[in-house]
Amino acid sequence: MDFVQRTIDIALQNVAEGGRPFATVIVKDGEIVAESPNMVAQTGDPTAHAEILAIREACTKLGTEHLTDATIYVLAHPCPMRHEPREDAVEVYRFWQERNGGERRVAGAPISA
Repeated sequence: MDFVQRTIDIALQNVAEGGRPFATVIVKDGEIVAESPNMVAQTGDPTAHAEILAIREACTKLGTEHLTDATIYVLAHPCPMRHEPREDAVEVYRFWQERNGGERRVAGAPISA
């Protein structure tokens, strides 16, 4: 399965249903363990970001508060509420930004030389 495309599809469906164009898919061992669109507009809850909802679902399903060895696919800039402000906390995002000529800065992280 193309997890990036799945993330895009969830976001597109959310927009069609009146939501915002953000989504998250969490994968572990090649399987989707959680997925969610951003539900802020639908619920009026400012914490109902796709990342937060998917992380909650994944942790509940896996019975843990740690998502070690999981990959989090996010459509949009990762929400600063979902990671520590450490550059190494979002390796995939950082590398994607570098590969695409983006600035090597994550919310709250210092700029590397």
